[in-house]
Amino acid sequence: MRRTWAPAKILLVTARGREQTTPWTLENLAEFVAATAGRPGRVERANAGVLVASPVPVPNGYFNAAFPFDQAEPTRFLDEAEAFFADQKSPFVLWAPETFPDLIEAAEARSSGAAPDSSPQMVIRTTPPARSTLTIREVGLDADSTLFAQLCEAGYQTPGLAWILDRHDAFGAPGTTWAVAFDGEEPLGVGCGFVSGETGGVFYVATPPATARRGAAAAITTWLTAELFARDAKLVTLQASDQGLPVYERLGFKEQVRLRRFTFEAAS
Repeated sequence: MRRTWAPAKILLVTARGREQTTPWTLENLAEFVAATAGRPGRVERANAGVLVASPVPVPNGYFNAAFPFDQAEPTRFLDEAEAFFADQKSPFVLWAPETFPDLIEAAEARSSGAAPDSSPQMVIRTTPPARSTLTIREVGLDADSTLFAQLCEAGYQTPGLAWILDRHDAFGAPGTTWAVAFDGEEPLGVGCGFVSGETGGVFYVATPPATARRGAAAAITTWLTAELFARDAKLVTLQASDQGLPVYERLGFKEQVRLRRFTFEAAS
C-alpha cells in the first residue's frame, strides 16, 4: 500500500479568481515541487510567486527553487527570494518564463549565470495512442519506491537523488502517481504524474543508460498522461530536456513557453 501524508504547509497557487499572467503549467510545476518537498521542506508565498526550500543540500533546482507568477515588480520578487534562501543558507534556481522579459533582465544582472539551455514547457490535451508492449507498474510497496529511486538516480546521473527522494518522503506526496516501466521482469525506466486542479504534470521521467532506447520514456509518459486525464485533468504538461524533446513531440506534446533557469549561489 502506498504511504500518503497530509502536508503541514503546502501553498496551492492556482490562478483561479485572478488575472492570469503566467502559464498554469508553471503553477503545476511549483505545486509539484511544494508537494514533494515533503514534511521537512519549507514553502512560502512571496510577493509574486512561491519559494520552496529543502533542509538538505540538493543537486538540482526542483527542491530549492523560486517560481514567479506575476511579472510585476521583478526586483522585489528577487529580493524576497534571495533573502529567503539566504536564511536557508542555500543556493536556488529561478524558473522564469521567457514571457517575463523584465524578470529575466533582472535575473541576468543578479544571478551567478543562466543554465546553458532553456527548458521547453510542453502541453497535450489528449492521451497519445498506446503503442508499447512494455508493462507499467504503479509504485506501491517500499521495495517499488526504492527501485524507482535507484532507476531515477541512474537515469539523471545525479548521485544522491535516490536518498533525497526518500528523505523528502516524496512517494507519499498527495496528488502523485509513481510508476516503473518493465520489459518482462526487467525494469527499464520511471516517471511520476501529478495533478492539481485541471492541470496534470509529468515529472522524473528517467531511463538509465543501460536500458535507454527501448521505448520506456514514451511508454511511461503515455501511461501517466492517460492516468492524469482519468483523474480529470484537462491538459497535461511537462518540462522537456534536449534528449527527451523528440520523444514528447512524437507523442503529440506541443511547446507552450520556454523557461529560463537562473542559478543563484548561497549568500555568504
